[in-house]
Amino acid sequence: MRTSIYTSIQARQSPRRPLRHTGVKLFYCHLVLAVAMSVAAPQRADAAVYRCTNGKDPVLFSQFGCPETSESSQWTGSETSIIAIPALTAIEKAELDAMARAADKRSRDYQRQLRHRQKRRAAAVARADTQCREALTALEDIHLQKRQGYPARTARLLDRNQSRWESVRKANC
Repeated sequence: MRTSIYTSIQARQSPRRPLRHTGVKLFYCHLVLAVAMSVAAPQRADAAVYRCTNGKDPVLFSQFGCPETSESSQWTGSETSIIAIPALTAIEKAELDAMARAADKRSRDYQRQLRHRQKRRAAAVARADTQCREALTALEDIHLQKRQGYPARTARLLDRNQSRWESVRKANC
């Protein structure tokens, strides 16, 4: 019996694992479907609206028609598509202007504080850089002095200076 390459490859493959996270995949499929349907069939703004009156109850507006006991008339949305907004009064304009000025002042204050913080940070960085260079220079001098030799009475002083400059270097470099 001769086997083909295809059947031998199939025999070596492991059985298929069941799908994991099918709930999440199903949710995303529904989400994509909902978005596709909303894009494909957009809602019409000028849908038919019926005005239903029966004489004793308040007027009822419906998209699905009226009950049999009431009169119905179709009402188009074009009658109400433009809404007239009254002009602002002088008091309303003054209030809006005051709010805009206050917001502008808060924005200017914030910008000023931000610039002040940036200057302080830049000064701190410059100070740290200067202290780092001083520490490196002092440590080089101490190392050179120790290599060239020094009197025994200055050994303690050199060690103290070296530890002090090492701490400055660790803090600023």
